[in-house]
Amino acid sequence: MKESFPNFELGCDTPVDSLLQREVESIDTDIRSRHGINPDQTAVGIFDARTSRLAMLRPDSEFYGASVPKIAILLAFFQLRPDAALNLDASTKHELGLMIKASSNEFAAKFSKLLGLKEIQRVLASYQLYDTQHGGGIWVGKHYGETGERVGSPVGDNSHAATVRQLLRFYLLLQQDRLVSPEACAKMLDIFASPQIPHDNNKFVKALSGRGLSLLRPLEVARQRRARAADPKQNEDPLHAAFMSSTTISAPRAQVAASTSRWVTARSLRAAMA
Repeated sequence: MKESFPNFELGCDTPVDSLLQREVESIDTDIRSRHGINPDQTAVGIFDARTSRLAMLRPDSEFYGASVPKIAILLAFFQLRPDAALNLDASTKHELGLMIKASSNEFAAKFSKLLGLKEIQRVLASYQLYDTQHGGGIWVGKHYGETGERVGSPVGDNSHAATVRQLLRFYLLLQQDRLVSPEACAKMLDIFASPQIPHDNNKFVKALSGRGLSLLRPLEVARQRRARAADPKQNEDPLHAAFMSSTTISAPRAQVAASTSRWVTARSLRAAMA
């Protein structure tokens, strides 16, 4: 277990740090005002591992998760195959890395079919990473990039879903060696890093390059047309695009896990990405 925050519990009643909370609220307000985004279209969370400070905005609002919930497939793989933590062949490790770091739908579907959607959901429930009493959470209810079997999330009827609180909990439990086993957590972190697989050098990844940071994150920008093609039951306004990112940032003196979810208009999205 990591020494910096071994006993920190992120529950539904965990208090936020008042100073950090005000700073996050100020940044959120500024960005929303500049891009015309409503408060209920954003959710933000940050955990500072140096000081165990926490700040969250609308942490229990469930959003369509795009590729972010692929982290649940990775967790379920090791939960259902615990021996893989110490005996994972190079080919499977590389395919899991492509799923997590390069956001491969092909390999996400391969592993979700191998494990089964119900089993993935069962694993999430066992860690309370999906909580129907508190807004939902991380959910995988469809094989990525394919039609057919679909189980909508209980709260939002999303094929893939996430909330800020549960994304933060996932990364916190991972860093605390509390998912499956310490060996499995180490292997999952290794797969997140996958140094042989490059990050897409764009958007915020490009902006953070050259700053001595290590990024562990899946990122998905699912534009309206692509999202609808993948899941016809999604009824989002056609003027909107989905943008969700789930990020862990490691620096020499700090480790911060941050998760954001937001719906923005296509025009605002283009402006934000410019």
